[in-house]
Amino acid sequence: MDSLDGCCSFATIESLVKRFRFFLHQIVMNQVFSTMILTMIVLNTVILALDSYPIDREKEVTFDRINSVLTWMFLGEMVTKLIGLGVATYVKDRFNIFDAFIVILTVAENIIDLTVSDD
Repeated sequence: MDSLDGCCSFATIESLVKRFRFFLHQIVMNQVFSTMILTMIVLNTVILALDSYPIDREKEVTFDRINSVLTWMFLGEMVTKLIGLGVATYVKDRFNIFDAFIVILTVAENIIDLTVSDD
């Protein structure tokens, strides 16, 4: 007899997935989560507005790092919402579709920057 027979049944896994989705749903629907995301959006906007030409290398590196961290956080927000709300509910909100479009474009831009970097 396999030692995993009783512990990993489909019902157990399904129950864990439901509990995980419920947990993420509670996070996504929390006002603190929304405030945190809004704060990150404002911070990202300020960082983008501070970009200038010419810019010294140290500022450029700092801004790029902050932008990368924020991009990964926005990606995490998108994935958390997709799992917590479910795809059908997520796409009902047009702002989520717009947000996902921007996040995917930004991640694609970062990947392209990494692969064609001349540094």
